[in-house]
Formats: sequence, C-alpha cells, structure tokens
Amino acid sequence: MQQPITDTLRHIGGGVFIDVASDKMNELVNAVSETGKAGTLVLTITVKPAARGGPC
Repeated sequence: MQQPITDTLRHIGGGVFIDVASDKMNELVNAVSETGKAGTLVLTITVKPAARGGPC
C-alpha cells in the first residue's frame, strides 16, 4: 500500500526528520530574504528493499 510522502517523512526518526527539515527550510527562506540571493536546500532520499520479514 502506498503512503503519501508527507506521512513517510513524519515517520522518519519519530518526527525528528520533518522538524529538522522544516527548520532548515525556514533558515533558507530567511537567508534568501536577508541576502536577496537564491539558496538551495538539498534532500537525498535512498530507498532500499525491506529486509526479509520486515515491513514493506
């Protein structure tokens, strides 16, 4: 069964990942506003097959 990516991101690290990502996005927006220059936030997601007997 497929889940929305937002559900998955909230699940990672018990919600810590989404909190940190939100903080970093806020920092980026503030920096762009202050400097007037573009900024980038890079997110890399690696997906591996589930271990035998593990959840999908």
